[in-house]
Amino acid sequence: MKNKPEPNKPNWAAAAERIEVYLGDASLYGNFVRLRILLANLFEKTWPTIDEGVFGAGFDYRNPKLPLKNGDLRFDHKIIRSLSDEVAAGLAEIGPINEEIATLLAYAKGKEDFLASLTTDAVFHWDDKKTKDLAEQIGSPHYALISYGRILATPFLVWAARHIDRHMTEAVDQSAFCPICGAAPAYVRHGRNDGRWLLVCSLCETHWEMPPRCCPFCGCLDQEKLGALMVADDAVRPIMTCDECRNYIKTVDERKLPEDRMIIPFEEDTITLPYDMLAEREGYKRPHY
Repeated sequence: MKNKPEPNKPNWAAAAERIEVYLGDASLYGNFVRLRILLANLFEKTWPTIDEGVFGAGFDYRNPKLPLKNGDLRFDHKIIRSLSDEVAAGLAEIGPINEEIATLLAYAKGKEDFLASLTTDAVFHWDDKKTKDLAEQIGSPHYALISYGRILATPFLVWAARHIDRHMTEAVDQSAFCPICGAAPAYVRHGRNDGRWLLVCSLCETHWEMPPRCCPFCGCLDQEKLGALMVADDAVRPIMTCDECRNYIKTVDERKLPEDRMIIPFEEDTITLPYDMLAEREGYKRPHY
């Protein structure tokens, strides 16, 4: 990761437009696609409201100490509240709001800083006793709090990561977790031009290199324990599985796509919902956080 020009805005608008064609695809569920379109458009809208104030007072993104930790980022409570209100309104238009989210939103009502605090905890303290106790107090499952908090965190994390990434000059540890925010990867990109294997962060969209033909989660190199699942003979997107740790990760082989086909992380993780479902049916799991 070497110095790069000023980062471009993510392709959320393009992702929303592309995934509209899947609204009639029963395997992806119409409401799931509608939710993803809603989120992509809201992230696109939120992006211009974020600036360098996202970084904590003691954090220098030009000389970053990583991965990010609590205090390195500020989730502006007004922006978070506005984003949450629009997510809730959009969900209501799609259909009845999920009971777990409705319970969370009811609890947050009138608590000015609650959602910003939840967003921080969802990123940095997702497995802490404090967060689990909060879930029990609210009466909404722990995973619902973390998932909702990370939705609200997404535009902030992507903004921060794109500014941090261009100042990273040292090689990063080739592990399964994002070198910037510490989240788990969403999928692997097999590079079109250089053949490199790049993990893509499920939260901040950072890309980092992994060794080829090994499990990114446990490091297994035994090819007899590493496998691939296919959905509808899709040779472009085999699911990498590991029988050592029983984890899986989705992949996209760019070498088998048209030269002009741009890969958009948000779109890719949306349209491969059936791939997650297949892997889980086969007894594999995906580290989500």
